[in-house]
Amino acid sequence: MMILGIDTATSTGAMGVYHEEEGVLGELSFRVDRGHGRILNPLLAQLFSHIKLDVKDLKGIVVGLGPGSFTGTRVGITLARSLTLALDIPIWGLSTLEALAINCPQGQPILSLLDARNERVYWGLYSWEEYRPIPLIKDRAGNIEDIGPEIEAYCANLVVVGEYPNSYLKTLEKKFPGTISMPPVFNNQLRGGAIAHAGFLRYKDNPEGENLERIVPRYMKKAV
Repeated sequence: MMILGIDTATSTGAMGVYHEEEGVLGELSFRVDRGHGRILNPLLAQLFSHIKLDVKDLKGIVVGLGPGSFTGTRVGITLARSLTLALDIPIWGLSTLEALAINCPQGQPILSLLDARNERVYWGLYSWEEYRPIPLIKDRAGNIEDIGPEIEAYCANLVVVGEYPNSYLKTLEKKFPGTISMPPVFNNQLRGGAIAHAGFLRYKDNPEGENLERIVPRYMKKAV
């Protein structure tokens, strides 16, 4: 069983391949502000060349649905949907905020953040259960200063992960009475292998995959 993971919702895109028996076979991360569409297919070919396998060997695909940039999110989903149809394999959607939370160690609740501009963020609060982050508060958008009081009832200690977390740390510390810690800086970027492993767990829960109609971007524009 081999799963491909893709997420291009943020300025750091990622893809990786996870094998049921061998673990992460390979992964790529790439920083790009624009032009995801020009580089995604060549990077996919490069990844499979390095691991010496063929895309046709895939048994499923998991793709990040955002929230994130309009173009970036759409490009990754388009590639994932195209591969699903071409290879006739199942597909699953994954919150990009969950994909970031996967990078944090088990233990404390995880506040996953993505910039939504103008002092607003996309965020979700997660807790580890059964080898995966489970939402305590579902993904939403809001002002950074409002998050502390909202999550206070769920935790006394907190790990913060996401793009540019340092820019929000002082505001969070003023509004959240508990202890805030941060993972190593490299964990604030998406990891393709972690995303692919999340896809494998989804396969175990739902081998048939999701309906393609559900694999659409989550922009959260109504809340911004």
